[in-house]
Amino acid sequence: MCSSDLNGKAGIRNGVSVYLAGRQNIVLDGLDLSSDELTGTNISGVNARGSQNMEFRNLRIVNPYDISQDFPISAAVVPRGMDLSNAKNILVESVTISRWYIGLNFGGNSQFITIRNSVITDNMHHEMVAASGNGEIRGHLIEGNIIGGSLASDGFQTDGDPIAIDNRGMIFRNNTFFFNAENAIDLKSGGDMIIENNVFAGMQANNDGTGAWDTGTADTATRGGAAGAVQRGSNDKSGRVIIRKNVFYDNIGGIAAKDSDWMLYNNTVVANNRDYTGWSSTFPDGDLTQEVKFVGMVVRYPGDTVYVNNIVTNNNQGAVWYIEGGGSNRLLDNNLYNDAAGNLHFL
Repeated sequence: MCSSDLNGKAGIRNGVSVYLAGRQNIVLDGLDLSSDELTGTNISGVNARGSQNMEFRNLRIVNPYDISQDFPISAAVVPRGMDLSNAKNILVESVTISRWYIGLNFGGNSQFITIRNSVITDNMHHEMVAASGNGEIRGHLIEGNIIGGSLASDGFQTDGDPIAIDNRGMIFRNNTFFFNAENAIDLKSGGDMIIENNVFAGMQANNDGTGAWDTGTADTATRGGAAGAVQRGSNDKSGRVIIRKNVFYDNIGGIAAKDSDWMLYNNTVVANNRDYTGWSSTFPDGDLTQEVKFVGMVVRYPGDTVYVNNIVTNNNQGAVWYIEGGGSNRLLDNNLYNDAAGNLHFL
């Protein structure tokens, strides 16, 4: 299916530009789906819920409205650029998704979805979210994308059962994450993940619920202690995560490993000092449960974790390498870091 068969307005159905829910074996290529006629309670640029064996290439899915002002947001109305809930065997390549409440949704039991060489930016809440994974291997590949500018939350978030690893089996490779309001990757209920060769910059960890970047001061009771461009969110569980060969620069913090079975190899974590008022990190230290730590790596529950060959420097505000708690199975080896005085050490 190409632009000669369908344009951005011909497929509108109950607030959806292109409705392909439950369909199979379709290629959608070369369309501008930036419609100005999206109304109703199921607003999406592309609805492919429950679809199988589909390819989406060279699409522009941009909401023309001011998402923070013009769409009524409620539990019943969550505008999504692309909805792939319960979809399987999907390729999304060279697609632009922008200015929605959620850019791309992998809800339900979606499996084997590849997002490659796409631009997913400036969406209101999450750029991408995978919720309710039911504990099954998803097999998603997120590769070579530009992901950033979310106004209220994360670049990519997994979410599900708060006491189980509900979202499993994803690879994040060669992506650029930038200026997401909260975290770049938030692995709530996330496990069996590989995060490699990505660049993370400008994450702000603004999780105080204002729905936009907070450029003023923030009350410590509402900031929640989100500490890393990559981390596991509060009140959830994660594990079996490999993070290797990434660059973290100018974020609220680098990596926050809060569970066992996190393995960090060959990462460069430099100058992660950003806070709500800018890069200078002026907030004082305090209770870790409330206070953001502007450090390279935070290790909260360090049993059965591995930290090898990482460079962690110039991350100010407290200790550069902050470790809370014990753990007999923790391995730290050949990590280069600097102390508060700027002296370099190996750990």
